[in-house]
Amino acid sequence: MRPAQHRFNPNTADWSELAALPGLGATLAKRIVAYRQGRRAALADPRAVVFRRPQDLEAIRGIGPKKAATMGKMLFFSDQ
Repeated sequence: MRPAQHRFNPNTADWSELAALPGLGATLAKRIVAYRQGRRAALADPRAVVFRRPQDLEAIRGIGPKKAATMGKMLFFSDQ
């Protein structure tokens, strides 16, 4: 697992990478990955970009505006 000072893309990171971020933990990290997989399945596109900005993470139960803003500083968003 990489140290938490690295930034991760929530569209590609696995739950263990996301869980390494301060204040996130395994439960929320697994919810992010499950949501991402569910959206991709619904879109019938396994490579769809689900999260384009920190606010998109507010769709995950347990992530509100404050946590999304804090997490946004530790994430990066790209088309892949």
